[in-house]
Amino acid sequence: MESQFVFLDKEELSLPAMLDRLQIPSRQGVVMMPFFPREFTRVHFSRQSYMTDDLLRDTNIQIKVRNIWDTYRAMGRRAAPVGGDTLQKMMMQVRMATDKIKARGGKILFVRTPSSGPSLMGEQKGFPREKYWDPLLNITGSQGIHFLDYPATNHFICPEWSHLSVQDAKVYTAELARIMQTEKGWTFPASTNKE
Repeated sequence: MESQFVFLDKEELSLPAMLDRLQIPSRQGVVMMPFFPREFTRVHFSRQSYMTDDLLRDTNIQIKVRNIWDTYRAMGRRAAPVGGDTLQKMMMQVRMATDKIKARGGKILFVRTPSSGPSLMGEQKGFPREKYWDPLLNITGSQGIHFLDYPATNHFICPEWSHLSVQDAKVYTAELARIMQTEKGWTFPASTNKE
């Protein structure tokens, strides 16, 4: 049925959404969140979101997106990092959720996908692995795949520091599936999806 109809994305294509994207300066005292350029990603029929060729070709668009990430990073620096009892409570909430999934026969695998540049540096500084990632796996008793642990995945450069290009995403996904199967013992049904 979807191939016969067009579904408008009200977050992107409705009149209010388009008006919100006009580059009108904010009134004094009004804080507007930045909008990602339309050339950043496209959602395909399969509901997969892909970085556009325009973004990959045009460093000006990449810079716009990087500036947005910088804005969010600056906001994050003003907040105290989660730690102490608050972090432990959060970890226990995740453990309770993963225990429920496991009790129903589900399997858990945490995946840390690639980032690069200032995004990666900020993540490493603000959320050190030994304080967040390692305890998460330990407390939940779950497996994890961290992109920095594998030579086949630790070298990617994200054009805007946070997402892989389409080509790199294909390589990364194939390697992720290989690691899941050969090192983590996961199995997958045969797929006919070619996208």
